[in-house]
Amino acid sequence: RSQTHQHQCEPHCAMSEWLSSIKTSHRHKTQETPPITKYQTMKSFCRTLFFWALVLVLAASLQVIVGSELLSNCPPPPPRQSPPLNVRELYPSDIKAVMALGDSITAGFAMHTYPVEERQDVYSIGANPNATTIFNFIRHYNPNVVGGATHSTLPLDAAVYHKPYEWLILEQDKIHLNAGVSEAKAADVFGQIRYLKERLPKEGVDMKNDWKLLTLFIGANDLCVACESSHTAQQPENWIQTVDSLLNTVHQDIPRVFVNLMGMVNITEVYRVDMGGWYCRLVRKDFDECPCLDHHGQAGRDTLSSSIVQYNQLMAQLAQKWQAKNLDDFYVAFQPYLTEAVFPGREVLSDLDCFHPSAISDQYMAMGLWNSMFLPAALKPTSINVNLTVQCPSGYLQ
Repeated sequence: RSQTHQHQCEPHCAMSEWLSSIKTSHRHKTQETPPITKYQTMKSFCRTLFFWALVLVLAASLQVIVGSELLSNCPPPPPRQSPPLNVRELYPSDIKAVMALGDSITAGFAMHTYPVEERQDVYSIGANPNATTIFNFIRHYNPNVVGGATHSTLPLDAAVYHKPYEWLILEQDKIHLNAGVSEAKAADVFGQIRYLKERLPKEGVDMKNDWKLLTLFIGANDLCVACESSHTAQQPENWIQTVDSLLNTVHQDIPRVFVNLMGMVNITEVYRVDMGGWYCRLVRKDFDECPCLDHHGQAGRDTLSSSIVQYNQLMAQLAQKWQAKNLDDFYVAFQPYLTEAVFPGREVLSDLDCFHPSAISDQYMAMGLWNSMFLPAALKPTSINVNLTVQCPSGYLQ
């Protein structure tokens, strides 16, 4: 009987002993580890807060160095006896005004995560002293250069659609000579040129004698509907005629201009780096910024990609056509450094809409464009190098 009782008790006794051991272990741990006080919690929070504040300060310091001191060790350009008379003989110090034409990329939409146009930091024309921009590089050699955008603007708040192919430009004292308008297509740029023509004298520019640098980056909004048969104006052969007319208008209306004609990045790279993230897939569907990328399947993306290749080929030929005119006061340089770019990762795209360039991208673009501006056509880079450094000017703009 005693043996039977002992046998029946074994499972229950084993469980009791196990529970007892857990309670004993917990009691020992409670005695060994004192409770976390509110003071310790606050101390840990403050330590974490201090760490991230330090990170932000260091990042800001790095940005200052990147933005304003990249050319600090470069020698000054050769002294001039008289101002240059030919557009093929321009040093950065000869540029009096920096201008920009384009769409939301030129306006700087969503660069810093927020739904605003960060014009002051745009690669081509931002005047924020701590930003890495072409304007700041030019300002290093000519402190009196004008045209740089100084403030952010709300999308389409700096420009109002007035009538077909014309925009009424507002916020002029914020954007200065950054005439880029979000959602603009090539045909809309005529209105932007009219704005520059009217604004240049207000910036203190001598229209007849001062040399001006213009960056024209247009085509993304045209390309994003090029796969749809109803958009005949966006077909490459029709689109390039519009761009040619834009250049002719600049030549007729604004004397003494060196034009950077920007090659188009392969927009399908956006889809490649975004396809693994649920947020980007969701937000791009809501923004609906590029139908050929997101709403026409692989066929739409294939058409988009092939159209980009054609756009770039035609722009290179167009630049050669204008160069062959051998004009003294007007030059068009095709800058192809984005044309074969492979995105290194999601960090080059806006955290807001996963489509527009991020602030990091604009830094790459500024440095890449600057280096390209001093190289002959055969040596100009065609892709982004994340390890690139800003080169000292090696001669005239080209």
